[in-house]
Amino acid sequence: MLLLNFGHPLTDEQIEAAAKAIGQGFSAILNVRFQLDFEQPLQPQIEMVVNSLRWTALFEHRQSCRKDWNRLIKQVEQRYLVDRGGMNHKLRIQVWILLGVILSNFVAQVFYFLHLYSTPQHPYPDLKSSLVMGAVLSLFLIGWLLLLQKPQTGYYVMLAFLVMDFGFYLWNLLGGVLHGYGWFFHLAEPDPILWAVFAVGYLNFFAAGYFLILLVQRRHAWVAQRI
Repeated sequence: MLLLNFGHPLTDEQIEAAAKAIGQGFSAILNVRFQLDFEQPLQPQIEMVVNSLRWTALFEHRQSCRKDWNRLIKQVEQRYLVDRGGMNHKLRIQVWILLGVILSNFVAQVFYFLHLYSTPQHPYPDLKSSLVMGAVLSLFLIGWLLLLQKPQTGYYVMLAFLVMDFGFYLWNLLGGVLHGYGWFFHLAEPDPILWAVFAVGYLNFFAAGYFLILLVQRRHAWVAQRI
């Protein structure tokens, strides 16, 4: 029995355990050193390594086990959510949805100001509020772009934004409950413009919370190192 090792060098204990598991010893152990690039398709890389061994028997075995190779490749791709941006198609769609929800909330804040506070004497928000809003928007856009282009950096920038964004809405929501207004009391607002603004805000709250959980659970999709 020939043992092909594509990982780190095996210890004597590991070799003995492998032999015991299959019920026979190994006539030879071949250590094949290579490095997978998880930003590139996996199957061509694996086939290149196997083909480089130039053994007819191994080639025939690979052909007979092609379904197993494909299943293994799919499992690895799902585990690491691999594509050129560090995530699969489904996750990338969710990132775009997050962009739409967050930007909608910023647009809603403009309507909120125009509806409640804008007057002929003061048609624009004060400088301090504008700078704060602009800084928060910039933080989100930078995190969002980096999440697609440089995932390892974008992950932490987006995480910081979502913690701040979700925490802000959660604080206000709990404050309303503690003061006796109840949960989501803003949705009782009779003014249609204000109701729409508050509804978008709650949508932002849930989207930020969902994506915050997603970032934590799928951390490896953005920050996993190549192996």
